[in-house]
Amino acid sequence: MKYSTVMKTKALLGKFMLATGVAIAALSAQGLDQAPIVKAKTAEADLAGRGKIEWNFTEEKGLKVLKSSKGLKTVEGEVVIPEGVQKIAKNAFFGCEKITSVVIPEGVKVIEKSAFYGCKALVSIKIPDSVETIGDDVLSGCDALKTVTLPKGLKTVGEGVFNHCLSLTSVTLPEGVECVGEKMFWGCEALESVTIPRGVSKIGVQAFSSCKKLTRVTIPGTVESIGEHAFKDCDSLTTVAIPKGVKKIGDYAFYGCDSLKEVTIPEGVETIGMMAFAKCKALSKVVVPPSVKTIGMMAFPPKTKV
Repeated sequence: MKYSTVMKTKALLGKFMLATGVAIAALSAQGLDQAPIVKAKTAEADLAGRGKIEWNFTEEKGLKVLKSSKGLKTVEGEVVIPEGVQKIAKNAFFGCEKITSVVIPEGVKVIEKSAFYGCKALVSIKIPDSVETIGDDVLSGCDALKTVTLPKGLKTVGEGVFNHCLSLTSVTLPEGVECVGEKMFWGCEALESVTIPRGVSKIGVQAFSSCKKLTRVTIPGTVESIGEHAFKDCDSLTTVAIPKGVKKIGDYAFYGCDSLKEVTIPEGVETIGMMAFAKCKALSKVVVPPSVKTIGMMAFPPKTKV
């Protein structure tokens, strides 16, 4: 074969490989088995001397998503989230310690995990009725948050949502919520009252643990189980009415409730867990119904009449 013919053949082969490589790279960038990459869009907001935010938006499964945005950690005072947002992404406002209030626009459907975690100065937050899902730890560690109204359309509430909100005094859970999740109000030392709606079937592990000022709680008849450590160390809790639907009271459920004087265990309860009412110093008498099949070790204080 002539030298010129060989060189032409190599040149053609090189062009073919280059074109093929570009095509494969393009397909790879788009993702043969992945969703197309959507470029983030930004919009700047000047807060009149309180700082500037460069809002960071993207799109996921047809929803406009607000992600962590430049400038948020230095902004002081109120923040109004722009209209059109449908989802607030994980960690979007994480550790924004100078924000005192947040207004979420109607139309937002989902607030993802830890969205407002550690916003220590946050006193109030307006959550619209359009919100259906609130993820784990969304308001955890918001030390200054005093009250919050949850939306009527709320269907799913994650774990630890109000974990260690030290100033929170009252909360009303809306109809439609089916579970008081694990550690939902854990360490809310100022919490005095909670309204649990009918329809809730489970009170999760450590749901109200260390709520030092909680004096009374009404548990609806739809609840079937009270989780481990659910009301542990609720020092001010004086009475508890356990409904007939409850079948299980978990280990340490009311451990260390120093002021608990009265508790009614109804027919239908089958299991009382280990140390469920231990260290309840004021509890003098408990009537245990015949339906109870299992009583855990040291379930009641030594001096309590059972």
